[in-house]
Amino acid sequence: CALMARRMRFLTRFRRHFVFLRPNIVVIYDELAAKKPVQWTWLLHSYNKMEKGSNENTILAGNEVAQSRVDLFCQQEVTNHLTNEFFSPAINWKGRGGEGSEKSYDYVKHWHSELSTVGKSAVTRFLAVIQIDGDKTTVLHSPKEQNNGKWVIGEWTIEAEMNGEKLPSLVVMNKNGDAVEYNS
Repeated sequence: CALMARRMRFLTRFRRHFVFLRPNIVVIYDELAAKKPVQWTWLLHSYNKMEKGSNENTILAGNEVAQSRVDLFCQQEVTNHLTNEFFSPAINWKGRGGEGSEKSYDYVKHWHSELSTVGKSAVTRFLAVIQIDGDKTTVLHSPKEQNNGKWVIGEWTIEAEMNGEKLPSLVVMNKNGDAVEYNS
């Protein structure tokens, strides 16, 4: 996945924090700041079909070996533009072929999700919770929001400071008290 402000030259802070929760959850916490208010966009790409979940901030995808769910949280309201078209058509202008092939190939469509803030701000935070089910037997549920900035998923509690005007922090803890803590 990638992240961008509409005009990257204004970006003054980009800190990304990853936490892997065994066996199948990845948490990504982004701290972002710009010189002036901008619309923020969190990008996600896939070769396989993606679709919106029950909420604007949820993306579902899968292939023959796994299914996934991405829930993106932000203090601001977000919209999700989902398409399988490239912004500009992908053209094999060098005529390259596949591995071991003398014939050139055309680029197939890929899926792109742009989760963008509705308004502009100079500072924002994104929290992404990515779940992967390799045997396709588990129903992947949205993290349950306990209150503003606190979610529970399985045996894990995720507490993230989403207000860009406050100091960033992320605490991920399980029921046994094992934890990862980040604060500035």
